[in-house]
Amino acid sequence: MRQGLPQGSVLSPLLFLFYINEVESVVPEGVNTLMYADDVTLFTQHREKANALELLQKAVDRVAD
Repeated sequence: MRQGLPQGSVLSPLLFLFYINEVESVVPEGVNTLMYADDVTLFTQHREKANALELLQKAVDRVAD
């Protein structure tokens, strides 16, 4: 194995939490996050659908980076 941890390792959940907890700090203001176990949901609201989509796309790009 060149990288990562084997499935079922006791360290996997802890390391995943360190990794996933940064998500909330990188999304732009106006985008909300919901996290449960290994699921993350990003959502926002705006009167104009195009503005909401633009804001969500920025959030997805930042998370992907």
